[in-house]
Amino acid sequence: MRDRVNARSCTFSEVLGDCFANIEDSIFHFRLRLATERAREMRSCFLDSKHRMRFYEGCALTRRYESSFIAQLFLLSASEDLWKRVREELSHDGVSYAEVYLDGLTIDEYIYFSAAYDFEYGCSHASISDLSNDEVSNLNRSVSSAMRLPSIFMAATLFRLPSVTESE
Repeated sequence: MRDRVNARSCTFSEVLGDCFANIEDSIFHFRLRLATERAREMRSCFLDSKHRMRFYEGCALTRRYESSFIAQLFLLSASEDLWKRVREELSHDGVSYAEVYLDGLTIDEYIYFSAAYDFEYGCSHASISDLSNDEVSNLNRSVSSAMRLPSIFMAATLFRLPSVTESE
């Protein structure tokens, strides 16, 4: 293991697992697993593992990999409620924005929807003040990630698109 650590060819989880392999306490190993999962999620552009699953579900359903569409899917999959509404209007052609039922969305969800709409049609329904509002803290991070994600995602999907049921 020491050679792998020096070569930086192992994950943090593997190093921790190796360090604490002799401890037989199952609660300890459960907490260790939770800590490594939490650390991995914090380095992710996704808000949580469910966001990641919804995003990959949309990719698998549409099989579209254009930059603006990937950014739209990223934003539209950020919220469970918004995703349920959008998923019904999702096809290989894209999102039928006019058919998405918006009543009852939270402010965050509406801004995610507006920003995705803006990516599709090149307009500006989501303003800078919307995105920089302290009360909606994840929005700025999410929209920034949505703009960076297509190039990262394209490189990754050239090799393999994970299934939507694949465990983290």
